Amino acid sequence: MPTVRVHKTVGVKVGNVQIGGGAPVAVQSMTNTDTVDVDATARQCIELAQAGSELVRITVNIPEVDVQFLRVSPEKMPQFIDMVIGKRNAAADDEENEEGEGDYYDYWSNRNRLKGQTSGWQLNALQKMAESVYNGRFLTNDVPNSRKVSFLPVEKIAELKEPGIYVAVMSRPGFFDNDFQVTYFYVSDIGLHVRRQVKQTDVFTTGLKSGKALGGVDLEVLGAEGKSLLQGKTDSDGHGVLPGLPDGARLLLAKRGKETSIIALQEPGLDLAEFDIGGHLPRDAKLFAWAGRDLYRPGEKFTVSLMARNADGTALPPAPIKVDLKKPDGDVVNSTMWQPNAKTAGYLQQSIDLPPDAATGKWTLEFRADPSAKRPDTISQLALSGYTRYGVIWRALRGALLACTRRWAATPELATRAIQWLEARRLPRPSAGYGLALDYFYWAGALAALRENAAAGRRPASLAELRQ
Repeated sequence: MPTVRVHKTVGVKVGNVQIGGGAPVAVQSMTNTDTVDVDATARQCIELAQAGSELVRITVNIPEVDVQFLRVSPEKMPQFIDMVIGKRNAAADDEENEEGEGDYYDYWSNRNRLKGQTSGWQLNALQKMAESVYNGRFLTNDVPNSRKVSFLPVEKIAELKEPGIYVAVMSRPGFFDNDFQVTYFYVSDIGLHVRRQVKQTDVFTTGLKSGKALGGVDLEVLGAEGKSLLQGKTDSDGHGVLPGLPDGARLLLAKRGKETSIIALQEPGLDLAEFDIGGHLPRDAKLFAWAGRDLYRPGEKFTVSLMARNADGTALPPAPIKVDLKKPDGDVVNSTMWQPNAKTAGYLQQSIDLPPDAATGKWTLEFRADPSAKRPDTISQLALSGYTRYGVIWRALRGALLACTRRWAATPELATRAIQWLEARRLPRPSAGYGLALDYFYWAGALAALRENAAAGRRPASLAELRQ
C-alpha cells in the first residue's frame, strides 16, 4: 500500500478551536447575509453554531461610508426622546395624527430606537424634528478582509459642536438601500453620573472640559409617554439627591442652558459588545487558584493552591481536578489529575516544575472540575522571564567591572587574563536566593576596589595584584 506523506503544519488557535498542528478538522462555514445588516448576520452566526459549525467566517469590505448628521430641534427634543426611548400607544398616536404631530409612530415595534439598522420610512419621522447640518464621507478601512474599529472624528467638525442631540445616518457610497445604519449621540459638557439606591438616588454632574463640579444643573426623571416623575437640582458640589426611582422611570435628564445629558435608566449602562463576556461559567463548581507570585524563571519549582466551591460557597466533595500547563503558543506541556485530600475538603495543593528550557512569555494553568469540559473552570496566568530584577542588577555590575578591568589593566594581555579569571570566579548566570546575594556583594565590592585603585593612579601590573 502506498504511503501518504502528511504535511506538518503549525497549530493556530481561533478562540478555543485549534486549526492545524494535528488537530481534528474543524467544521467551518461562512455567512451569506449582507454584513452591513448586523442583526441578520449575528442571527445567522447563532444558527450556524447551533447546527454544529465550530468556526464562522465573516468578511466585510466597506472602505468608506457616507454619513449624514441631523440636529434635533430643541423644541422637539421631548418628542424625540419619547420616540427613541419612551413607549407610545396606538390611541394616543391616533389623537395626535389628527393634529399632524404623530408621524413618528413605529407600527412594527411601537418603538423606534434609531439604533443599528433602521428603515428609510422610520427615518422620515425625523423630518419635522431635525434638520441636516453636515454630510461627509469617511474612510473606515483601506485594508481588504481585515477587521478594524473606526472612530469618526466628529469632534473636529464645526457643524457638530453646538450642544444638542444629533442623529448619524450611515450609508454605503454608490448603494441605495432601503435600510441604513443609524445612531444618535449628545453634544454636551455635562458629565452625568448616577448611583441608584433603594431609598434615594445620588446624581453627580461634572464639567467634561474643566473636570470641575457643575452646580445649578436641573435634574428631571421621565416615565412613560414623557411624563415628569421627579425633579431636582445639583448643589455647588455638583451633587443632587432624588428619592428612590419608581419602576416606571425611563430617563434621567440633566439640563443647563442649551446643554442636555441623558441617561436611559432601563437600558445597559455600558455597552460591552466589543468585549469578551466575563464571570464564572454556569456550572456548580467554582475553582479559585493562586500561587506565591506570578513571575518565574525556567527550571523553577513553585506551589499552586486551589479552592473548590459550589455556587453557595460550600466546599465541594472530594474529587480530582484536571490541570493543564500550557506554553505561550497554547501547546500543553503537562496534563495531570490533582487528587483531593480527604483532610482538607475543597482545598488542593500541588507543586509544579517548570522545564529548564521553558520558553519565556505568558504561560497558563487551566483547571477543570469536569475533565471532559471544553472550557476550563478557571485559568491562572504566570510569566516566565530569563532575568529577574536582581539578575539585571547583577549583570550591570558584572559589565561595569569588566569594563573597568579593560581600562585600568597595565597591558592588554593582563586585561584578557584578568577578565578570564573574573569570568571563572562566578557563574555567568546569577544563582537564586542566598547565592545571588553573595554574587551581588562580591561584584559590587570588586568594582568599588578597582575604581578606588584607579582613582589613586595605581594600575595593577600582575594578575596577583589585580586579585588583591
